[in-house]
Amino acid sequence: MRRTVFLISLALVLAMLWRNGAEVNAACPTPSCATNTNVGDFLPGTYGCTIVSTRSDGSVHVSLAQMTSDGLGNITKFATVDNSNTSGTTFSTWTTQFTTGTYCLNTDDTGYIFPPASFGCPFAIFIDISGFEVRLLDSTQTRAGAAVCEQQ
Repeated sequence: MRRTVFLISLALVLAMLWRNGAEVNAACPTPSCATNTNVGDFLPGTYGCTIVSTRSDGSVHVSLAQMTSDGLGNITKFATVDNSNTSGTTFSTWTTQFTTGTYCLNTDDTGYIFPPASFGCPFAIFIDISGFEVRLLDSTQTRAGAAVCEQQ
């Protein structure tokens, strides 16, 4: 099951690499969870993430992220380092992206992370049955991005 979800996410990212559409400038979607009773299934702790994303200009970005959940519906830290630095070096330095995100979960452990509006659009998430792995899918238009996060 984990491999299937990962392969589907990877396929979405690769599909964006070959898409030749016009850039869309639209607002973020406003998803919601049917129920929000399973927030504790997103175990409290720090998760290490590997993120692959593409943009409408065809550029590919590979990032590492560190995300902290409180197990109560809040993301208390999301920091990244990536290889999109155009100054000639391979990687940029670690940067805290936000410290005030929230999340909701449905009864099947699917849901959404809502970062502050200044950061970007919500991420669709899926909590692995063990609770120690989280998969994310970026919902920002003109981008395709997927992440796999494991509790440290």
